This record gives sequence, C-alpha cells and structure tokens, in this order.
Amino acid sequence: MKRTADIRKSPNFSGANLFLSSVTNFRIAQKDPSPTRSQEHSTPASCTGAISIRGGPRSVVLIGLCFVLTAFSAGQSRMETFTIEGMERQGIVYPNAKPATGAGAPVVFVFHGHGGTAQNVARRLRIHELWSEAVVVYLQGVPGVRGITDPEGKRNGWQKSPGEVGDRDLKFFDAAVERVQKKYKTDPNRIYVLGHSNGGRFVNALWNSRGDKLAGICSAAGPGGRLIEMAAPKPVFIMS
Repeated sequence: MKRTADIRKSPNFSGANLFLSSVTNFRIAQKDPSPTRSQEHSTPASCTGAISIRGGPRSVVLIGLCFVLTAFSAGQSRMETFTIEGMERQGIVYPNAKPATGAGAPVVFVFHGHGGTAQNVARRLRIHELWSEAVVVYLQGVPGVRGITDPEGKRNGWQKSPGEVGDRDLKFFDAAVERVQKKYKTDPNRIYVLGHSNGGRFVNALWNSRGDKLAGICSAAGPGGRLIEMAAPKPVFIMS
C-alpha cells in the first residue's frame, strides 16, 4: 500500500497551512460540476457586439482586453456597510468572478478569529480565489466580547452563543445575507459559513440558530459542545 506523506513533517507546515488545505478540500467538495466547454469559453455579455474591428491582430488584442477587463471587474472586492441597531458594521464582498449558473452563485461567509480583521483573513485564506464561482463575504467583528487573551473585550470578536450581546452578530449575519441576495444572483440553498477560533465558535452559533439557512459549515478551533448538540444535521468540517 502506498503511504501518504505526513504534511506535518514538512518544514513549511503550520496550522494555518493545514486549515487552508482543509478549506480547499471543503470548497472542492461543495462546488458545482465543472462547466461545459461552451460555458467556459463563451463571450461575456458585456463584451457582445463591443468589437467593431474584424480580423487582424488588433481585433485579437481588443477581444483579449475585453475578457481581461470583464474578469477583473467581476473579481474586485467591495466594502459593504450596514447599520445594525445603531452600530455600523462592515464586510468585504468579492463578487463571483465566473458567471452564476442555474439557481445562482453559492455564497461563503468567512469569520476571522478574536482580534482579527476581515482584510487579514481575506488575504490569508483567499477563498475568493479558491472558489471563483462563489460570492465570498468576509465580515468584520467588533469589540465587546471577552477573549482568553482579551479579558476586557477590547479587541474585535464575535458573540459566542445565541442571546449574547443582544445577538448583534446574528443580526449582522441576517442583514448581510439579505443584502447579498438582493445585489447578486445567488442560490439561497447554497450558503456556507467558515470561521477560525472565535469566528469558528460563532459559526457554531450560526449552526445552532440559523441552521435552516446553511448548506455547509467549516469550523476550525471553534468549540461547539452542547451548542451544536441539537443543531440540524448539516455537511460539516470541524478542526480542533
């Protein structure tokens, strides 16, 4: 039997690398079947009829430029601002870089750990690059929840259980889901959540309170315990 190399013995191994590898596998498992060749190479609607030069190298350059600009525009991040009971909240949205098919694009909500930021987790995990068919939303936590190294709750974080801090983060998630569904063509049956540490704990709180909205869950270093004991059965990947 062929032995699989233990990546933990690699000189470049880290917990973050393992988490990223696991997220990649989770993303692959949730993807739609690969598009057909005609879908992969079809001309974007915004470019149709935009080229008036026929034949020659100039037309090739213009067509190529049109494709590049369309892809670039589709994958650009956008900052979304929400007001939740008088508090301003923010999230970074990466629209799907590939056209949505069928019922719409899947949506992935990503939650950073305690003291983290949406910008850093987007740069580190790059879910929007790994799953370009999806609309990926990196939400920003705020102070107010105590952490192991933050007993006064001065750093960014997420509520750990339903009912805590007035359910401010559950309400934020609800508003973000509603905004994304209004602005983009998304599939309401393909909403995924992913979080690390305190963000992973909040993902478990979402599983407990919003499980009916979720298609799949990925929680890393986010304890669930009794919080998820009675949660609705869902495809889930949990890393301790």
